[in-house]
Amino acid sequence: MSPRERFLITLNHEEPDRVPTFTNLTLQIAEKLGKKMNLPWEAEDSWLSTRISHTEILLELGNDAVGVGPLRANYAPTRWEDGDYSPP
Repeated sequence: MSPRERFLITLNHEEPDRVPTFTNLTLQIAEKLGKKMNLPWEAEDSWLSTRISHTEILLELGNDAVGVGPLRANYAPTRWEDGDYSPP
């Protein structure tokens, strides 16, 4: 079963051959794995500062999905007293 089929079956509330996986790596772990697996490990710019994707390593490890997002903004949003966020 392909990763795509696995996720689609799961989203349709059916039982796949195994649970689909989606994992991310910290820069430190990616560096160690990348060196051991001879794969690129440099951090890709990420939408979330706490998530760094290392696509080639994750796919080699059997990850069924890869996170994709826009580049981070160069500013931090402001949180107003009412809890709303808006750009500075």
